[in-house]
Amino acid sequence: MPRSRRNWPEDNEKLRTAFPRFAELAEARPVHVADIQAVLGNDEAFTAFTLGDKDSFLFVIRKQDAYLFKLNLTRAQAADTVKSLRAALENDTPVDVLKAYQFYQTLLGPADALIAGVKSLIVSPDGALQSLPFAVLVTQPTTGTIAKPSDYQAVAWLIRRQAVTVVPAASSLAALRRYAEEKHGTDPFVGFGDPVFDGSGSKRGIDTASMYLGAEVMPVQLRRLPRLPETADELRAEAKILGASETSLHLGPNATVTALNHLDLSNTRVLSFATHGLIAGDLPKLGEPALALTPPARPTPDDDGLLRASEVSRLKLDADFVILSACNTAAPDGTPGAEGLSGLAKAFFYAGARSLLVSHWPVASEATVKLTTGLIQTNASDPGVGRAEALRRAMLAMIDDTADGAERAHPFFWAPSSSPARAARAGKPGSGPTTSWMMAISPVLFLCFYCAFRAFWCTRPAFPRAAGGTADAACHDRKINKLHRI
Repeated sequence: MPRSRRNWPEDNEKLRTAFPRFAELAEARPVHVADIQAVLGNDEAFTAFTLGDKDSFLFVIRKQDAYLFKLNLTRAQAADTVKSLRAALENDTPVDVLKAYQFYQTLLGPADALIAGVKSLIVSPDGALQSLPFAVLVTQPTTGTIAKPSDYQAVAWLIRRQAVTVVPAASSLAALRRYAEEKHGTDPFVGFGDPVFDGSGSKRGIDTASMYLGAEVMPVQLRRLPRLPETADELRAEAKILGASETSLHLGPNATVTALNHLDLSNTRVLSFATHGLIAGDLPKLGEPALALTPPARPTPDDDGLLRASEVSRLKLDADFVILSACNTAAPDGTPGAEGLSGLAKAFFYAGARSLLVSHWPVASEATVKLTTGLIQTNASDPGVGRAEALRRAMLAMIDDTADGAERAHPFFWAPSSSPARAARAGKPGSGPTTSWMMAISPVLFLCFYCAFRAFWCTRPAFPRAAGGTADAACHDRKINKLHRI
């Protein structure tokens, strides 16, 4: 066996000793149902999916109960549906609301009676489901046809019913909620935006392949990105809401990688980037995602105008909230085998962020300004609701806005941002400023939860056994197309 592999157990033990919290989040360890119930509120429901080639399952945990459902869905079918829905969502074309309703029925319909009345629905997705904003699922059939943008205002989007948050695994939820009450940075805000570009346009995220020669950035070409002057106003509004001074803003020629690297961010509570974002594969030979900042007159190995994920991971953060107000900072398009969350988002998590607001597709800049400032304003004025509910309210305000023929009611404008999951429940001290969008470090976390849940279910004496069979046989043989209480 290679020496590096022989040392894995020893290295893992060193990691657990030196960084116990990171190890708890990153390592694949079983989690008990009771551990999840201990951190859930009475108005919350935790749902976890596991997709298979033949069978898929939905787990639902409430404060006092736990349930398991078998879904009429395969991994391949889920990927096909997600790609179909995303094609309309990210291109501002008519959305098949019937398909969105049917997909809700497939995914969550079996548990509708358990989750419909909760204020917060926490989702741990699997496979292609990581690429779908659950907010766009439809809970009730839509009458009539969608002929104009205002027709989307009458659609029963899931986000109308409840806040929807996302976690990668049950173990992440349990671990991060235990850390919710700790005190963190005292500096309220730092923002980077409105980099110096010379191009035109209003969308964050464009075809930039022509701007590169091999793997090297050409700053002159990078400057041809569209300028986003409204991002300066976005960051100024965020700073004002959070009580930060003008010195917290790094705009225009000051929005550089060099300026970022010279800052001590270890005491900053909220860090915001409002610019263009790229993911790995967007550009030839670009092997990692990046944020576009002001390109230097003369590029250096430390600053060529792009803040790459590898550079982000080396930052020292202790941030309650990081806003990536750029395109494609969440997940790819649902292609089977694609990474569930972009490396850029994960890099901020590794660097010390406890919450992230990320985007699933290239976003309309003006709409993004409304969402991010609306989220922060709502959370500042009513911190007890948590950021997931604050984002929900910002989304609903956009859906119900009648300006310009209710154009922004289309989910292209309001749905790309993923809800951050609260690390503390609403109503608890500290639940306002401390929230967590918990990134997936390893899919094994989910598998461990599945195994622990299955073991708990199959060995529990109270579970009814099949006649003449063992508890395990009952687990394998029993039809679970209908609700079963654990």
